[in-house]
Amino acid sequence: MCISDGYFRKTKKGFIGELLFVLLWLVVSLYGGIEKASAATYYVTQNGSGSRNGLKYEDSMSVSNHNSGTWTKDDVFYLCDVITSTISPPTSGETGHPIIYRGDYPGHPGTVDGGGLLTYGLYPKVGVNYLVIDSLEIKNCLTVGVLLRATSSASTEALQVTINNCNIHDILAGNGIDGRGVGLTVTNSTIYNIWYDGIYHVGANTTISGCYIHDVDQTTGTPGGDCIQLGDMVGGWIHRNILDHSSKATKHCFIGTNTAKIIGKPLIFERNICTQGVAVEGINSRIISAEDITNGQIVRYNKLYGGKHSITPLGNAHIYSNIMSGASDYAISVQSNSPAGTIIDIYNNTMHKSHGGITFPTNNYIIDIKNNIMHTVTKAIYQTGVSATINLDINYNIFFNTESIYVYNYCTGGENNVIADPLFISSSDYRIQSTSPAINAGIDVGLMSDYVGSPIIGLPDIGAYEYQSSTSYHPSVPCGLKVLAHENI
Repeated sequence: MCISDGYFRKTKKGFIGELLFVLLWLVVSLYGGIEKASAATYYVTQNGSGSRNGLKYEDSMSVSNHNSGTWTKDDVFYLCDVITSTISPPTSGETGHPIIYRGDYPGHPGTVDGGGLLTYGLYPKVGVNYLVIDSLEIKNCLTVGVLLRATSSASTEALQVTINNCNIHDILAGNGIDGRGVGLTVTNSTIYNIWYDGIYHVGANTTISGCYIHDVDQTTGTPGGDCIQLGDMVGGWIHRNILDHSSKATKHCFIGTNTAKIIGKPLIFERNICTQGVAVEGINSRIISAEDITNGQIVRYNKLYGGKHSITPLGNAHIYSNIMSGASDYAISVQSNSPAGTIIDIYNNTMHKSHGGITFPTNNYIIDIKNNIMHTVTKAIYQTGVSATINLDINYNIFFNTESIYVYNYCTGGENNVIADPLFISSSDYRIQSTSPAINAGIDVGLMSDYVGSPIIGLPDIGAYEYQSSTSYHPSVPCGLKVLAHENI
């Protein structure tokens, strides 16, 4: 068969075109057309070992090589054995793709031990965000266990750091966790033996859940440390924690400040157990002190023991279904610097063995006090003045074993208040018996369930517990440790 010159030239031209296309495709593939290699898992020890490429424990990279490296989203770092240098993550993750640090490699659990000399245990470089820190022990640091900064000063920039299942303790001259930026989450962690605050953080959308924080404020001078101190924290959710300040009861289990800077989300403090001894030398100890002038605080389903006050709200507040016992002053003390028109609802709480029940100033506030039990309190309701400008509704409450119920003439209650023994199960079990005068004696204030999640049946009962038959009563367990199916936050 004879092939003409023209056909050959045409075929050759087509071949060259296809070759150029293939070469172009290769160039594009090599220089950006193909996604980077998938994230890797690395192993980090203090000095490294083997080849030190970090791709397996036997070839672990050193802390210094990690700190000076450049990493990518979804990378996982196992911090192994005892580490005596600061871990300083140099690279951010991304939304939904954090860089993860773990201390639970089997057989080689990670501990950052500062030996009393290391300033910080874990300190990401300023501006590094989208990190997860999981199952790591950090101890014996001089200043801070975990230091986090979105930038050096801004509390409104993204931080997005999650600390889970960590053990942070024996911080010699500072805070357990000290942070600034939006989006800190601390879960299932233990923080103790801290010189100042267990957690100190400034930034919105903070979640602290399932933590045990105790033995904070180990200062030898002027007391000042709190279990948790948060600022600029609208959107905060503090729930199911045990906050124990009883070893040195000088400040707060929780304090939130400047919480109205971002409009639209309240502070929710719920299902926590807080313990704090009586105030020392007149220090103004409080279990919960929070301000959110714009959005309001929701304080519910908590057990609050001791302290000078249990709750000291500033600004709008919704306080319901809490158990408060043993306050050396008033269980609830409304702060006098709340703005005019502040609305405070106090519903279905049980207050027991405190100096007083509720105190408030004469400012132009709207305070609604209904369905509460005040048992063995010296002064149940106390208004600090004689002005009638305050708008009060005190009704459907039970008072028992009180020296005085109302103090000052303008502080009077409605006709449905009752002076009677509420008939608790015992002096430490505040559920009510079947013959309690609290049963069906309240008024509907919009609550659907009680302190432990039992449904409200018929008219509400007065106090934190709704009476249930013995076969349907929820067990009386620490509310800070129980996840209830009806929760919908």
